Amino acid sequence: MENEGATEERIFSAARTVFQKRGFNGTRMQDIADEAGINKALLHYYYRSKDNLFEAVLNEALTRIGPKLFAYLEDDIPLEEKVEKFVVNYIETVSKHPFIPGFIMHEIHTNRERLTRFLSTQVRAFIKLDKVREQLDEGIRDGKYREISAEQFFIHIFSLCAFPFAARPTLQAILSLDDATYQNILDERKKEIPKLILNAIKK
Repeated sequence: MENEGATEERIFSAARTVFQKRGFNGTRMQDIADEAGINKALLHYYYRSKDNLFEAVLNEALTRIGPKLFAYLEDDIPLEEKVEKFVVNYIETVSKHPFIPGFIMHEIHTNRERLTRFLSTQVRAFIKLDKVREQLDEGIRDGKYREISAEQFFIHIFSLCAFPFAARPTLQAILSLDDATYQNILDERKKEIPKLILNAIKK
């Protein structure tokens, strides 16, 4: 007989698979139970609601990928290289976990307080801007960059990386793009975003 730990891991694996395929709104608890090969009653024994399961899966995913997602911010490498590595890493990582932007958008509309609490405790620890601030200040003093704060700099990069994932269904619909074409556009942005950011801060 399978132990509780193995059953819970099977549920987690099934939930990741189904959420990635169907998103939060398109997923039913029965879908996850079917994917895990268990009955719905057993699934509810471990997780009372889809919200609870989604939050648990997201927490596990961000705990695992969060440090990797923002790792380059504190690396001792030139700022230009840091931007390029951050953008490539972000797009490749989130492409492998496409349910994350959908969950965040869902939480913004349905449970903003929980999202704020979650991000402040689970994600904020990964985002350190001290090294970026130091590099920007040095570039500003040397006349290389225009005046810009580390916070504004980070918001620019993060927004340009995150928006195409968060708005993917809308953008695909209005631009009539299939999944393969849209993924190609995301891959192209690995080069487009760094050029845009670095040209914007040059003096």
